[in-house]
Amino acid sequence: MCGIAGIIDLNSNHSIDPNKIVRMCDVMEHRGPDGEGFLFSSENQNYTKELKTERPNAKIDYQNSNRNVCLGHRRLSIIDLSSDAAQPMSNVSNNLWIVFNGEIYNHREIRKELEQNGFKFKTDHSDTEVILNAYSAWGIDSVRRLRGMFSFVLWDKNNDFFWFVRDRLGIKPLFYSVHNGLLYFASEIKAILAVSDIKREINNVALFDYLSFTSTAPPDTMFSGINKIAAGHMLKIVKGEVSNQIKYWDALNSNIFVQDSEKQIIENIYTGLKESVNIRREADVNYGVLLSGGIDSSANTALLSSMINSPAKSFTVGFKNNNEGYTNEFEYARIIADQYKTEHHEIELDENDFLDFFPAMIYHQDEPIADTANIPIYYVSKLAKQNDVTVLIGGEGSDELLIGYELWRFASEFDEFFKKYDSKILINFAKVLLGLPYLKNKRTFYSGWLENLSTGQQIFRGGNEVRSESDKNSIISNNYCQSLNGYNSNKTINDYFARYNSSGRKGLLDWASYLDLNYRLPELLLARLDRMTMAASVEGRVPFLDHKFVEMCMSIDPKLKLKNKTDKYLLKQAVKDILPPEIIYRRKDGFTIPLKQLFQNDFENYSTEVIREFNKATNLFDEKYINTIFAQNLSSDKWTMLNLAAWWKKFIC
Repeated sequence: MCGIAGIIDLNSNHSIDPNKIVRMCDVMEHRGPDGEGFLFSSENQNYTKELKTERPNAKIDYQNSNRNVCLGHRRLSIIDLSSDAAQPMSNVSNNLWIVFNGEIYNHREIRKELEQNGFKFKTDHSDTEVILNAYSAWGIDSVRRLRGMFSFVLWDKNNDFFWFVRDRLGIKPLFYSVHNGLLYFASEIKAILAVSDIKREINNVALFDYLSFTSTAPPDTMFSGINKIAAGHMLKIVKGEVSNQIKYWDALNSNIFVQDSEKQIIENIYTGLKESVNIRREADVNYGVLLSGGIDSSANTALLSSMINSPAKSFTVGFKNNNEGYTNEFEYARIIADQYKTEHHEIELDENDFLDFFPAMIYHQDEPIADTANIPIYYVSKLAKQNDVTVLIGGEGSDELLIGYELWRFASEFDEFFKKYDSKILINFAKVLLGLPYLKNKRTFYSGWLENLSTGQQIFRGGNEVRSESDKNSIISNNYCQSLNGYNSNKTINDYFARYNSSGRKGLLDWASYLDLNYRLPELLLARLDRMTMAASVEGRVPFLDHKFVEMCMSIDPKLKLKNKTDKYLLKQAVKDILPPEIIYRRKDGFTIPLKQLFQNDFENYSTEVIREFNKATNLFDEKYINTIFAQNLSSDKWTMLNLAAWWKKFIC
């Protein structure tokens, strides 16, 4: 796990200030506190000598090349801790170079095959070098052999070719921007922004998506002119020409569900998850598990404990002064910790911890991610680091693959009912019915689904949807509305649906899984995991999102996943012999914080000031809406707006 960066001259006639790549990497020191490295091409030969004097411990290389290039790397050492595995790394012939962020869990298997085919290695067991030789052997098809999480940029010097790749599920990020003939890339947006001549402007289209989905959809970011590579995509630069992003993997490989028996499917889930947890033990540093006491993290803990001779290290986070419906999960986490005799650690946060970290949270997010779990994830990662743990195993992805959301079942039943009768009269009658005083505030999501139906849109627009198109249009200013030129976020969803529909799949449940795998997971849940764990110099690993496990789960009929209207039915059956019933059948709780408790006193005053300052300067939102969120103490709306306003103040203002 690392931070990568680079600057590429697309036109072969621009000089590159070598100080820029150094600044870019310095910004990402938290992603790689264990080392740094740089590669410079022809014009910066003299600079390499100066930098070696200033930074004697850095890995610094020079390559004669017709194209001006600078590559940079910050290292968090996890696999092959030796200096031989430092980056930027070349193959033995020095014609291929790479900067790589992530882990290849099957690197030993691939290395063995490559060695049998005559390829030479200069490191003992670096997974980075495996990517270089795999490319030499199989070209860009080599990505299909990689099992892991990764973002990397590979430079094929002899063919004047650059290959940008983000892993299948988007666990690791990769951003880029083209400015004045130079392409900048990095693991974090703030590293690109460290180059002072890149203009900082709000991307109004991405902002409009954020208002619906609390994160931005690829390839956009909240910064105009800065893009991100989408999950499962690659980008190529051939002789200075930048391609469009190319999709190389899709979760839906077939429109035919597996015909195995229920018993066999349950066994496959158990053995598949066990294998996935096992390969995520690949590390030369200590690892532990994020333990919330839910079925996902508890399954990870149980399986990990069965594989090692010493106690697994487990970590749990909660908040003090519980009230207003918020409940800590310590009780459930302790049940699993006691059963499997883990070395268990807990941290209990209060309002001061929240206030102390909030400015740093905005900084590390890079762009607004209106998810309250960022704060506890950071603190529990910091706790792990303090206990000599550099790798944490989390439970992200289980709900999306195995249907852990009750709302999805409601949506599926709703969708089937209205498609069965296909009547505009029925839809209009339902709208009137749901508008009655007694029903108006009951399960308000039904009204949103009816709006989608009546406008010909998909009922389900993502597990992270918080506002409909009409809701957004009611809160933005006229000027902002005009700047959108008719854009609405249905376009983003329709693009995903077109891909889903072309697969031949039918039904809302598979659609919900597919959409969230492509959007909510990589750009919200995994983004928060990456940003907050790396802020503490810790690597997060997610066994449920091993691509082979994902493909297996997506080959199962979703109706079986919800058998007897039981969410995550198959997973519950798969782990019933290793987890107690009170864990398997406990009520699902999200990884959240008590917002209303935190929006008070000084923080309330700060929020009011920042949000009003932001809207006065940008005129993006109707002032009546801004007044309403404070007058009615709409804590969720305030959190969404505060994330946006504080981001603007930090990065744009």
